[in-house]
Formats: sequence, C-alpha cells, structure tokens
Amino acid sequence: MVGSAGAARSHLTLLAFAAVLDEKLADISQQFNIPLYKVRKVSLLQEQKSQHNSYWSTWNELHHQIGSQFYLLTEAVEQAMKETQASQFPRLYS
Repeated sequence: MVGSAGAARSHLTLLAFAAVLDEKLADISQQFNIPLYKVRKVSLLQEQKSQHNSYWSTWNELHHQIGSQFYLLTEAVEQAMKETQASQFPRLYS
C-alpha cells in the first residue's frame, strides 16, 4: 500500500508539473503570437538529442515555420521549462 500511495503522489506531481508548464507555454504562445501547438513542438524539441537527424529535421521545420522569432521563442521556452523544473517541482529532479 505504501508503494502505491507514493506512486499516486508522483503521478499527481507530474500532472501538476505538466499543467504549470502548459500554462507557461500558453502564455509564451500569446506573447509571441505563435500557435500553441508550435510552442509545444519547440518544448518537445528541447528534450531531443541534437545528435539525431530527427532533431535537426524538426529544428529546420520549426525555424522555417516560425521565422525570425524562432531563437527568442526557443529561449523563452527553455527558460519556462527550467523555471518550472527547478523551482516548483524539485523532487522530480533530485
């Protein structure tokens, strides 16, 4: 029973993390006037390894679609992810 309670707490923490991050991504979407699905794709790109061809294929696709705001958007997404991970959910990363 103790194990299942811990697993349930971890699951709820992960859901809370996702909700907070999704809210931040929605804010970034509005700030940059970029569709939310593209902002989410940028966040997923951050989790990929740059050594893989799929990373660069997605990177090129997003850069082409987003244009001159791509670099600033990427920085905003990276910052939102770091802030969410470190300050609000440290137990996920310890």
